[in-house]
Amino acid sequence: DFDNFRKRTASEKDSLSKNARGSTLEELLPVIDNFEMARTQLVLETEAEQKVSDSYQNLYKSLVETLKKLGLETIESVGTKFDPELHDAIMQEETTEHEDSTVLEEYRRGFMFQDRLLRAAMVKVAINNSAPAAAAGSTSQAPEGSSLDEVEGEAPSGDGNAEEEGSSSPE
Repeated sequence: DFDNFRKRTASEKDSLSKNARGSTLEELLPVIDNFEMARTQLVLETEAEQKVSDSYQNLYKSLVETLKKLGLETIESVGTKFDPELHDAIMQEETTEHEDSTVLEEYRRGFMFQDRLLRAAMVKVAINNSAPAAAAGSTSQAPEGSSLDEVEGEAPSGDGNAEEEGSSSPE
């Protein structure tokens, strides 16, 4: 009986630790968003401004590496099939260039911690009303979105202030 109690206690301790790390990571997501937004606002005109930008990039890279070590993962969105479990559709766009329900653009990145969704990605989804055979013939896809692995690249496109006209959120 004591052995079962010890195993159960260890399991509960692990679960509590995992939940605490997930909650902490969730609270840090706005910090990542702010770093990425600030990066898009930088205008580098002098050498001093470039040095500040380099310092900023090193700090951001360090933060991202630490969060990855703790188990934070990005949700790949652009070019993938819309998944209501992982994506929050804030806009739809009619197109014949992409298959139906393909994510065209990411406005805010989504994150997971182990098997737990911390935040769904806010995305624009393609609506293709043409015949499925015509869509299957098209191999054109949107470029991959940025991920934690691409800390040197640009932040996700969009300014987070998407127009609400014509948007819908399938649920």
